[in-house]
Amino acid sequence: MRRFIFCFCILSLLTVGAKPARSASEVSARAALNRVLPELKFDNISLSDAVDFLRDVSGANIHVNWRALEGAGVGKDALINLRMRSVQLQKVLRLVLSEAGSGNALLTYYDDDNVLEITTREIADSTMFTKVYPVDDLIMEVPDFTNPPSFNIQQTPSGRGGGGGGNALQGAGSGASNQTQMTREQRAQQLIDTIQAIIKPEVWNTNGGPGAIRFFNGALIVTAPRSVHEALSAQ
Repeated sequence: MRRFIFCFCILSLLTVGAKPARSASEVSARAALNRVLPELKFDNISLSDAVDFLRDVSGANIHVNWRALEGAGVGKDALINLRMRSVQLQKVLRLVLSEAGSGNALLTYYDDDNVLEITTREIADSTMFTKVYPVDDLIMEVPDFTNPPSFNIQQTPSGRGGGGGGNALQGAGSGASNQTQMTREQRAQQLIDTIQAIIKPEVWNTNGGPGAIRFFNGALIVTAPRSVHEALSAQ
């Protein structure tokens, strides 16, 4: 008979005067993922039991594609050993799925219309979708302060009481004007090249894949699999 022990789980829900826990339909997936679990202990419990517990304590709608998981060699009875305190549900889910997949990145989860869908990474990445990422703050031009203006106190401006002509501010801004400045589009292209080089290079159309990035009006428009968007959002 399978046994599992949960020590002091969801203490915040048991404090005096706390509001009653909302039903699963009342808790958004985003709010559930950010919820901190005070303490939990999984001692050789099945993946199925672990998911049931997390579903109950978080109030989230969690659906598992068991057929997909079994196709990847992960069954409902995969054993989970996990102990932690004061950790958000999203971190717990990642660790549980990593434990079930024996440390391999086989499994993942994502928010789909307020349902946390647990499935394989392959299935999650089978769908391409588009997101817009504002990048104005990343491609803004930084002023060049390596050539500050020079001041000549030996000369004074010409005029009443003045002897020699001249300007006390010599060459102000001349250093920056003599240097080649990159356009916003060029800086954006550098950012795009960097992303395509370090985040799943095989995905992008420049390397024969289906993914694409385009710069428009201060933002990157990215069409890519889910794992790419997860990596971009984490930056």
